[in-house]
Amino acid sequence: MLAAEPSIKYFHMREARKLEGQFAHWKARDRDAKIRRLAEVAESYRPWTITAWMSRKEHDAILRPISPFLLQQPYFSVFYTVIIKLAHWHHDDGVTLPVDYVFDDQGAVGAEAVLWYNEIKNWQ
Repeated sequence: MLAAEPSIKYFHMREARKLEGQFAHWKARDRDAKIRRLAEVAESYRPWTITAWMSRKEHDAILRPISPFLLQQPYFSVFYTVIIKLAHWHHDDGVTLPVDYVFDDQGAVGAEAVLWYNEIKNWQ
């Protein structure tokens, strides 16, 4: 569906919403139609979705002062928690299928989290 006209190389909702990047020079109605078609494809696979967030204000007030360096960014805590929680759910439900994770680009902290991914996976 990405290749269907009008084609895009990848989809990022932030770009679609602002009509920039892959959606630069698009009309809003064309963007909306593309999003609907992409959503239909995604829904046909019946994906599991986990959404996680952490209050930066509460993290900075409560956790940051006592956290080791790696956990001073809330992103890593959420990243690690999502991976571990899904592993627990799979274990409890007897799921043995491989898992793909898709995380938004978070700059340097995201790159560091990705470096830890294989280590976290090995711990499981």
